[in-house]
Amino acid sequence: MLKKLHLIAVTAFCSMAFSSAFGQTIVANDDTFSINGNVGGYINGLRLNDVVNGIPGNQASCNTTILTVLSSGNPGIYLANDCGGITVDPGVQAGAYTLEYQLCLASNPNICDTAVATFNVCSQLPPQFSIVSPTCTAENGVVTFSGLPETGTWTIDLLNSWQTPITTYTGTGTQSTQVIAPGYYNVRVTNAEGCASAIVGMSVNYLQEFDAFLIADVNDIDGSGSISVGDIINLTASITNLLDCPIQNVHAIDGGLNATGSISVLNPGQTDNTSITGTYTITQEDINNGNAGFLWMGITGTYGNGQNAYIKAFVDFSLDIENGMQLIAFLDENNNGVKESSEPVFNGGDFVYTVNGGSNVSLYSGNGEPVIYETNPANLYNLSYQVNNIACAGEYTSATTYTGVTVAALSGITTYYFPISGQECNDVKVFVYGSNAVPGTTTNNYITLYNAGNQVVAAGTLTYTKDPSLSIVSVSSPYANITPTGFTCGYIDLQPGEVRYYNVLLLVPALPGVTLGDTVTATIESTVPDMDIAPENNTASFTTTITGSYDPNDKAEAHGGTIPVESFGADDVLTYMIRFENTGNGPANHVRITDALSNLLDASTVRMVASSHNGSYTLTRNGANLEWNFSIYLPPSTDPESSTGKGYVVFTVKPLPGYAAGTIINNTAEIYFDTNPAIVTNTSSTEFTTTAGTAAFGKNMVTAYPNPVTDVLTLSSTAEIKSVEVYNVLGQLSLSQNVSGNAATINMQGLQNGMYLVKVTGDNGLKTMKVMKE
Repeated sequence: MLKKLHLIAVTAFCSMAFSSAFGQTIVANDDTFSINGNVGGYINGLRLNDVVNGIPGNQASCNTTILTVLSSGNPGIYLANDCGGITVDPGVQAGAYTLEYQLCLASNPNICDTAVATFNVCSQLPPQFSIVSPTCTAENGVVTFSGLPETGTWTIDLLNSWQTPITTYTGTGTQSTQVIAPGYYNVRVTNAEGCASAIVGMSVNYLQEFDAFLIADVNDIDGSGSISVGDIINLTASITNLLDCPIQNVHAIDGGLNATGSISVLNPGQTDNTSITGTYTITQEDINNGNAGFLWMGITGTYGNGQNAYIKAFVDFSLDIENGMQLIAFLDENNNGVKESSEPVFNGGDFVYTVNGGSNVSLYSGNGEPVIYETNPANLYNLSYQVNNIACAGEYTSATTYTGVTVAALSGITTYYFPISGQECNDVKVFVYGSNAVPGTTTNNYITLYNAGNQVVAAGTLTYTKDPSLSIVSVSSPYANITPTGFTCGYIDLQPGEVRYYNVLLLVPALPGVTLGDTVTATIESTVPDMDIAPENNTASFTTTITGSYDPNDKAEAHGGTIPVESFGADDVLTYMIRFENTGNGPANHVRITDALSNLLDASTVRMVASSHNGSYTLTRNGANLEWNFSIYLPPSTDPESSTGKGYVVFTVKPLPGYAAGTIINNTAEIYFDTNPAIVTNTSSTEFTTTAGTAAFGKNMVTAYPNPVTDVLTLSSTAEIKSVEVYNVLGQLSLSQNVSGNAATINMQGLQNGMYLVKVTGDNGLKTMKVMKE
């Protein structure tokens, strides 16, 4: 679990200074803040009680003033951003420290005032605890808390996922024992001086009721001597009672394995591996994958105190097939149809195959070299390659197809090559994605830079803009130049098909520095190479929500839950990220993710963007069903700021035509670690919205040119235009202009280079277009 910080902010008007001229005034007031120095954190508030031109609480409009730190009593307490956020480094010793700052008007830097902020840094460690778990005869657990404050009255809070206290204990002394119902809790202790510790997680669970797994063997139905479609896997559940009391009426209730049988009584310590059985019929898909997947039964029963016992019994059944077809697409630089050692593997699309004329199956591999397994020499395959993952797809040719391919017995793995040739094409793409942000913790933004063209990009620059309420802790690239608004990072020699990754670690302020439910947005932009075929994909943004809990296995979409329907064009996509983390105490060797796409999504447009373990996974799409398989060593996750034990996949998909304001697209994934039960992610919901009371312009009724634009953008419409507004990718208004007529010119010369949304309003409704400023 990520550590969470709790901040108590107390505003004090200890002194008041004043500066003014010609009606412009600044009043900077002293502040007092309290924070736990053991964990440090972020304080959002130097300017909250300052008054600018008679307007108090000017924290949000920080661009109207200039904030300068004049002195700090501790180097671990310093200005995090121009809006008055303060960072307190972990490990600052307890004590009172002051920071003096000066606030000046940006429009008139001679109008200034100074104030002093006092930081009362306290030291309170989180409680330690030992747990006697509930049993089959005792419904509640017994928790002994230790390491509590030695003096004064303390308070222990059990918090829910939104950090709201659900149970509070008070007392004195360094130890306390409480009876607590089963569940997962966030725990903190507050000492008599009001210093709250960091939050730690605590799980009060029943002891493992069962230990269960499946025993499998194959029944060779057709007598071929090899694995065939229709062969039966016979399964037997091996179940052990780990409790100290009998479990009654043990039986299987789900799993789809035609389970039969039951156990009337399973005594303490007893193992039964004969009574409950099931079957599974092998499919062609299983053979092509070389694995029957994770087969499971849900086992239930009733024990001592009337509670139900439940566990899933699994087996990961490899078919151990030695024959098949390896598929490799490559960039045929000399157009001779033969793969040279210097010619790179091409991964800008999907392999497509059919078996005996059946439906198309799409196959994508992280390393670009997937294998299709087969045991039946009579099966006929058609193999092809579809270039589709890039804007340059139309400039490539993939003419090689194989028809009527068979896999002979004892033939091993045969390689089939797909040469890809193409005209010169430039296309640089960027993506930014991440997860929900939890107050008082760190969160990550992941950036992908992808040369989707077939020409080397000699040089370029990435510009990352963070949300103003967050602060950067670190950037993975040593070449990143961190700025008050984000960072810039140059890159050189980006090869065709090359992908580079950047990780940004951000600190989320503790409450009340942010508010639960708020959204925060990050953007990434790359300079546009000459003749880039799709400059609009050189900019991307990611919006997420401030939440009160952290789920290490989740699914999120980059728009943050809502999309204005008028701003979403035919070429726009939804970008999903599925994260997984091994929170157990042992390594996982196989991770599988399944995702049944919503019927509102066009499954044929699924494209991979990135994965934490490139080269170690395949993605198979059969209709709307997606399945990722990772063959990796995934150790337990121990450090919230480390990538150890964690992974993710990122993909894009387009909605089907017909979406409108009010359309909601829901999507959920399931994650499997080895033979463990499925972890079902949250449901990611994306709603298309519109501006109340407005309609959309008809198709092609508004045009904007040139695009990209350098100085002046010209708008032309078949309906009268009333107004034009230009927004940056953070949703901030950059320009506005009233118009009367069917044409308008917008001077964008003073705007920074990048992507903008141009919102045109007229008699015939509203239309929003994307425009690139160079």
